[in-house]
Amino acid sequence: MREKVVGYIRVSTYGQMKDGYSLTYQLEEIEQYCERNGYELLHVYEDKGISGATVDEEGLSIEREGLQEMLADLKQNEVKRIIVLNT
Repeated sequence: MREKVVGYIRVSTYGQMKDGYSLTYQLEEIEQYCERNGYELLHVYEDKGISGATVDEEGLSIEREGLQEMLADLKQNEVKRIIVLNT
């Protein structure tokens, strides 16, 4: 049985997308990584154009919808890993 994983991709600036770190590039790299390592990729969550500066540390919240959706889904699925191209 293959290990279940999810992916997470994001770009925070137009420059990142333009300089070859696009969502498409990240998705392709994560898919290839999972294929090489025998992981079952259940879903890839994404956030477009949202800077890390939108974190509310006092409220312990973050305004990245894709990240929030992923965290909520992790509680319901048997996911063993989250695959991220580059932190």
